[in-house]
Amino acid sequence: MTINAVVARIQPPLEEPGIVAVGKGARVNGLEISLPCQQLSSQPRPELVRLLDRLSVEFLVMLERVEVRFARLLAAGYGT
Repeated sequence: MTINAVVARIQPPLEEPGIVAVGKGARVNGLEISLPCQQLSSQPRPELVRLLDRLSVEFLVMLERVEVRFARLLAAGYGT
């Protein structure tokens, strides 16, 4: 113990707590103890947004490639 604790006559803590409440719905002195839990968000995670953004861009690029190839085939077909 520090000198300040001795002067203030602070007693050391007990070795074991008197009441141990663990688990969902545990109560101490009539009050319910809530344990921390993971909150589910209604917003999408940034990783998912990036993935969907990347997939949409790749889809548009693929459509552009198909359109260019189709235009070449049409141009080649009309030229002959």
